[in-house]
Amino acid sequence: RMMMRDIVAIGASAGGLDALYALLRRLPAGLPAVVLVVVRRSMEAVSQLPALLQRVSQLQRDPA
Repeated sequence: RMMMRDIVAIGASAGGLDALYALLRRLPAGLPAVVLVVVRRSMEAVSQLPALLQRVSQLQRDPA
């Protein structure tokens, strides 16, 4: 039997990080959904996104 999950997908350009942070701050820690975040960035840039999002969000990070 397939398990059903709610999914929230959020996309932003590098210039939309402040709006992304504001949105994630408002999501409750117990949100019963998977949250997918995609941010467009330069190929040369090293992503610090996971660490930055953990600072502003109450959501639990999947250890996988």
